[in-house]
Amino acid sequence: MSVYDQMSAVILCGGRSRRMGFDKAKLRIGGVESPAFLNNLVHSLSVFDDLWLSIGSDESYPDLPVRKVSDRYPGVGPMGGLEAALTVCRHPFVFVTPVDMPFADAGLARELYEMIAADDRLDAVLVTDGCDRRQHLLGIYRKSILPRLTSFLEEGGHDHSEKHSDKSIKNKRYRIRTFLDQIHVKYVPARLLSDGLRKTRSCNTREEYNHILAAEMPSVPVLSFTGWSGSGKTTFLEQLVPRLRDRGLRIAFLKHDAHHFEVDKEGKDSDRITRAGASMTGLFSAEKGVWMENRPIDLQGMLHFVHDVDLLLLEGGSDTSFPKILVYREALGKGMRYEPSRCLAVISDDPVPNARRQFGFRDYDQVAEYLVKYISDYKKNL
Repeated sequence: MSVYDQMSAVILCGGRSRRMGFDKAKLRIGGVESPAFLNNLVHSLSVFDDLWLSIGSDESYPDLPVRKVSDRYPGVGPMGGLEAALTVCRHPFVFVTPVDMPFADAGLARELYEMIAADDRLDAVLVTDGCDRRQHLLGIYRKSILPRLTSFLEEGGHDHSEKHSDKSIKNKRYRIRTFLDQIHVKYVPARLLSDGLRKTRSCNTREEYNHILAAEMPSVPVLSFTGWSGSGKTTFLEQLVPRLRDRGLRIAFLKHDAHHFEVDKEGKDSDRITRAGASMTGLFSAEKGVWMENRPIDLQGMLHFVHDVDLLLLEGGSDTSFPKILVYREALGKGMRYEPSRCLAVISDDPVPNARRQFGFRDYDQVAEYLVKYISDYKKNL
């Protein structure tokens, strides 16, 4: 049984933000072709069989085929969304994320689940972000807290553990921190989680949104060519790259490999130093050079090495937020590797009804011309 069979997932959508003046769910991660915050979260959490949107009264997001639940206690802030979600979720644990944290994903949920499942005393495992701020709406809650949360809201959000003046009670009404003080919560620093600093990045102000854009929209455009193994990605790219080069473009290529691979030749000097424990080793000559990371590195880390090119072609990366071109071959019998309507284009000789635009397997020049325009538009938006 998968751990996701033990968890439900809820995305808290707050509607129009008073601070920013619009619905943060509709903000885009990068350029105009990138997914919106909410769409990216729905895709990242699609592994859950019990996924919900907790919605406000202003926007119901009709284009998303995800179950939705409205607050039973309007006007009490995000706790109302959490309470409503707990009433409908059918699993004993609930992963919760606000819509303004667009990089939370199933991997983060799994890490937090393992912590709460290992300790029966815990009612919730929440995170602190890169600035050590407690994120009360990002983490795992036990569904069993529902009666206490409902009572808390019905009683006006009062903390009965202490005596307060009328003024202090008013200030504490419906504050989620007041409720969390009454249950057993563990806070996990983002830096201790896999890619935690990115996954806990939030967007509460225009300045924070600009930081997300700067981080997710690199100066070099990245295009992911996605498709099942055997669909023809490498063969197509092998013919596409020289056509892009002939049009004056400098191209970088990065391939995702799900298997263990070695670059060094066994017994060579660099291999000996690698085995001795060097974190990075390199080779260079008058013609070429290479750095090797002898430690785990994520895609964002690899992108820091890219320079002096006009386009990075990523083979694979279906789980990234980068714009995608789907390579599809019906004869493989595996279906679509990615939803065609969410891709910039599809390369296939087979019918793809939902494609926004489609090229054939021999349309190398047409794709090259399309990418020339795409790069030009990208640079205008920087």
